[in-house]
Amino acid sequence: MSKDVKTDTEIKSSSKVNLSRRKLAKAGVGVVPVIMTLTSRPVLGAYCSVSGMLSGNLSRDTSQVHCEGFSPGYWGNLGAKLGYPAPYFEGNFIDKNGNACTHPKDIDYQNSGGTKFGDVFVGIGLDGIDHTNETLLEVVWKYPGSLAFYAVAHLLNAASGIPTYLLTEAQIIDMYDQWATNGFYEPAPGVTWDEQDIKDFLEQTQH
Repeated sequence: MSKDVKTDTEIKSSSKVNLSRRKLAKAGVGVVPVIMTLTSRPVLGAYCSVSGMLSGNLSRDTSQVHCEGFSPGYWGNLGAKLGYPAPYFEGNFIDKNGNACTHPKDIDYQNSGGTKFGDVFVGIGLDGIDHTNETLLEVVWKYPGSLAFYAVAHLLNAASGIPTYLLTEAQIIDMYDQWATNGFYEPAPGVTWDEQDIKDFLEQTQH
């Protein structure tokens, strides 16, 4: 697996990613700096939600704020072993020879019974790759660094009920599907985020 899919040890480290301000600058949205030291609910809202990012300073330091979403690496490794949150299923741990396996990368994805990407998201993205019949776990392992890779992880974060993770399943699905259909996500009228903007934002909400 590439460096984008982290090991169980690496997923414990925190990441600090700042979303580019270029899209909001074009739309004329005001930028207001916010300085905070405690991770209260309002603070989380300012950093961990789409509306918060629209109203705040997109280049601010997020080192003191933890949205606590898990990385794609987690959902491709330990999270898959522990089991995905309902209603999603990682798939049965059976390899192509019909034998039980212990590592997610060895699963016979197509016969695993895992939730298919196309049952949740638009199957074919702007990049032309058809994920329709691939399982969520399969996408995480086969396409590290892609928007689909991030979309799967954050769909599962949203479904997990993490108290400090403020994004919803519907928001993640809408974010990916808008990009897959139009080439961008429009979080507010006149504001567009391209693929990299979406990735940067989602990375900011994970650790």
